[in-house]
Amino acid sequence: SFAEEQHPLGQHLPRAAKSQIFVQVGKLFDHLGAISSKDEVDAELFVASSKLEPVWQLLQAINPYRKYFTEWDNDTSGIQNVLNALSQRADPSEVRATIQDRVVALSQAIDNSGDGLIDEDEILAALLTLGYGAEEAMSLANDTCG
Repeated sequence: SFAEEQHPLGQHLPRAAKSQIFVQVGKLFDHLGAISSKDEVDAELFVASSKLEPVWQLLQAINPYRKYFTEWDNDTSGIQNVLNALSQRADPSEVRATIQDRVVALSQAIDNSGDGLIDEDEILAALLTLGYGAEEAMSLANDTCG
């Protein structure tokens, strides 16, 4: 079952906890319109439904990763928590490689012109997306690009 295969305690999970997971999975299937847990849910329907708050909350409730990591930021919905956990437990060379991979991926994502260079407007857009205030973002982008 999902609870035994995906939860870190697996078969040793207490009965009450397994029951709670089954209830949450059942509610998730109800929201997705599945008649039974053996029904296959269309991928497009699943993606569209996952954007609905009740479905998202159910997905978060059964997320097995939260059980593996002692520090989990509930306000972060991406893979940031997993990346944080991996970098905290990795050796320094792995941490550097992970950071380098993330910087390369970010630079490719914000290089709108495709010229291999990140100009002031592209840096500004990235900083604003990351949540910097307009004034601080403009200052940083200007300082970075001279």
